[in-house]
Amino acid sequence: MRSPREFNQELLRRYMRWMVIQHYAVSTQTFYSQVLKAYCAFLQRQVIAAATHNGVLDFLASEASRAQSLQSLHHKLDILRVFYDCLR
Repeated sequence: MRSPREFNQELLRRYMRWMVIQHYAVSTQTFYSQVLKAYCAFLQRQVIAAATHNGVLDFLASEASRAQSLQSLHHKLDILRVFYDCLR
């Protein structure tokens, strides 16, 4: 049985493959990967697929407290939205 961390990493790997298939730019893939890794680190030992909308809001609030711009927060929300859409 995989740990939550290993499971999350596998989901991220699959998502990265999906982005390649969709012809996302390499720079976009890199940025999305960074955001999703930060999100996984924020969730700690929680499985990313089991996170709730409150987990997403808590992550964005945490990012906002680090002086992130509103545009940056919207972009991160969009990244998470596309990621969860892909999981479905």
